Amino acid sequence: MPQPTQEVYLTVAQVATRLHLSTEGVRIHLRSGDLPGQKAGPKKWLVTETDLQAWLANPVRKLAEKSVSAKRLLRTILKMDPEELDLAADMLDAARSLYNLESHTTEEVD
Repeated sequence: MPQPTQEVYLTVAQVATRLHLSTEGVRIHLRSGDLPGQKAGPKKWLVTETDLQAWLANPVRKLAEKSVSAKRLLRTILKMDPEELDLAADMLDAARSLYNLESHTTEEVD
């Protein structure tokens, strides 16, 4: 008879490390109900590994995250003066050129 597997529980700090977020950022997701978790005390949350993996794989969450990032970027751009916009455009062009150089380089360096 197969043994039941025990669920792995992660602390807020462990989830934050995995998601590259602050612990407060994780708590915001937990309090909003966006990230499933269980309260384990007045200031303690636990997230199951299964719930975290399902949340990470959710395509709707990924789309919403991109949408929020795009909105933040647009708000930032709209607040820029013309000189800042020119500088940002130059930086974007430089980054794009660097990316193209690196992604098209096939020679190995010893």
